[in-house]
Amino acid sequence: MKKNKKFLIGILIILIAITLASCKSAASGGSNSGSSSVQNKALEGYPENLLPLYEAEKISSCSFSVVNDNFVNLGKNYYSLAYLSKGTVAEIDKHYRDKMTVTQSYAEGSFSGTIDNRNASLMASKHDDKLSYVTIKVGVKQEDWVTENTFFKDYPQGVMEIVEPNNLLEQTYDRQFSLYEDKTINRYVKKYTTTMQTDKIIAFYQNKYKDMAGFMVRTDQYSTVIFFKPDTYECQVTITKGSSNNFRYLQTEIRKYN
Repeated sequence: MKKNKKFLIGILIILIAITLASCKSAASGGSNSGSSSVQNKALEGYPENLLPLYEAEKISSCSFSVVNDNFVNLGKNYYSLAYLSKGTVAEIDKHYRDKMTVTQSYAEGSFSGTIDNRNASLMASKHDDKLSYVTIKVGVKQEDWVTENTFFKDYPQGVMEIVEPNNLLEQTYDRQFSLYEDKTINRYVKKYTTTMQTDKIIAFYQNKYKDMAGFMVRTDQYSTVIFFKPDTYECQVTITKGSSNNFRYLQTEIRKYN
């Protein structure tokens, strides 16, 4: 009889412990959905311990940039992450405002500041009746800066030539997830300055790639865009004017769909 009583007491203690653990889990899960339940994943190195996703449903993109420009507020290395949240703009604002030291506030859900000796910014807006769209940008600590983008290890070499760049300004790897299809886009973006005239840049790419599928050149008052599709890739070159006629900005982009 005593043994049965001890056994029943033991079972009761276990049930109480399980109930308390479940309650604690439910209470903590209300503010942060956790990366394990979010559709798609952030890039390795994104500091989710500092800026966790709030009530996240789906990550739409995550990028890592290496910048050789001293005027970038986020620093020479930074992450950018965009996701859909089930939280309201007001809830998202509070979630991140409580974590950051805010230095500039623009509107509800829009501010910038610092966290853990990194510059960061938030932009949250209503996506539809049920979801909000959130974009977080956060720098890397200065002692951890790199000069070559570590995500460029799989850069598609030989797919597109670069026309006489003068100065490499930025390397960005951007992984995008379609919001409505099961599709991933890997974008490799490089930004340069060049002293080459626009017509000569166009001629260079026409001579090289005019027979490629989808080749086109489009010019408006702001820029010139060159597009073509070699094999399973999409390539785009965007030319914009610099602050003087002595140079131009040249952005090259290679897209690979999975």
